[in-house]
Amino acid sequence: MDVLAATRRVLLGESIATLSATYRQGLLDSVGLTDDETSPDTFRKETLRFAGKVCRHLVEHHAAHGYVATALTDWARRVDDYDAFDALLSTYRDFDGRPAILRRGKILFPGPLTAHWEEE
Repeated sequence: MDVLAATRRVLLGESIATLSATYRQGLLDSVGLTDDETSPDTFRKETLRFAGKVCRHLVEHHAAHGYVATALTDWARRVDDYDAFDALLSTYRDFDGRPAILRRGKILFPGPLTAHWEEE
């Protein structure tokens, strides 16, 4: 799966978490591993990097699409990944749960990385 295909799937309502699981499974399959032979950390970095690219692509090209903020909010609640937080908090100023996600992001990431996230 590539970023464009993943983006289309998100725009059709699929969660970034589901896409990430599918992407990770594809990586496992490509090297002949099963879930029983791996830990949750296997391919975690690669999966988060891919999901981060999807998050960035979504806000750069489809920010006005109604489902994007919802998908990013759901994903940011699940992960501690800067790209998810930054894509969401830099693009959307008003969404349910923003204050909590903003607080969490400011705890997770150093001030220079979060200075452009507006507090409301």
